[in-house]
Amino acid sequence: MSIKKNIVVGIDFSKFSTEVLKRAFQLTKQKNAKLTIVHAIDKGLFDKYFSNSNNEELIAKAKTNIEEIITTLQINDIEYAIVVKIESPSSLIIDTVKDTNPELIIIGVNSVDNFKTKVFGSTAIRTIQNTKLPVLIVKNNYEKDYDSILAFTDLSPISVKSINFTKEFFDKSSIKVIHAYKQLNDFVLTFHNSLEHKDEIQEDIVIKAKERFEEFAKENEITDSELIEVHHGVSQVLLEKAKDENKDLVVLGSNGVKNAGSFLYGSTSLYMMENVTNDVLIYVPKEA
Repeated sequence: MSIKKNIVVGIDFSKFSTEVLKRAFQLTKQKNAKLTIVHAIDKGLFDKYFSNSNNEELIAKAKTNIEEIITTLQINDIEYAIVVKIESPSSLIIDTVKDTNPELIIIGVNSVDNFKTKVFGSTAIRTIQNTKLPVLIVKNNYEKDYDSILAFTDLSPISVKSINFTKEFFDKSSIKVIHAYKQLNDFVLTFHNSLEHKDEIQEDIVIKAKERFEEFAKENEITDSELIEVHHGVSQVLLEKAKDENKDLVVLGSNGVKNAGSFLYGSTSLYMMENVTNDVLIYVPKEA
């Protein structure tokens, strides 16, 4: 008998929490997994004004509220557990992950603005930093399954793992893989005294980029792919591409976020995480 896999979802009691739970339950059912719903009561500076008895009342009320939300969703035949503690959201998610060893963590946001200022600055980034597991950041109301997915790749081993995870976890979805390569512009060529060989140099870059990407796609059995040439502003070009493609989910790979030189802290990936309006899957491998 196979052991059920786990999914952990962190929620607050904003209006958007219901949409996050819908997505979490949909994926849990799709993967025949079990769901752990996490809610943190973060009293912060006001903790000293609450007694232990008040803590118990707050926890009991929170669990009741979650059960009421689940009842409205008419959830059937899905195994779930509820964890509520007096703790910071990121700490509770991290502790729960250690106890349940999930395959995926789900976190919701209310809007891009909230994601940039509040959630990204605290719960999401701290969770990604300390769990080394794929994190799904839900930005949109739940309307359907993830039918179409857009995965950006830098052709690195971590990127390969992110694509393979996406293929396996979202096995009923179509996946398009995009790689952007940087073309040398006139400024760079002039700086290196190579402007007179511009056509030859740029053509060589194009040929090598195509060869490398075609080999990458073949090795990883990628059937839907696109190569993009970028001269200026990689971040903006990729963001516009994400908007044009309008997929249900955008996938970004990460090599961990323990230091400022890591992929997630790179300007391009950080920009994409903050600005895409799609739901985003941040893949961080366990061994990173």
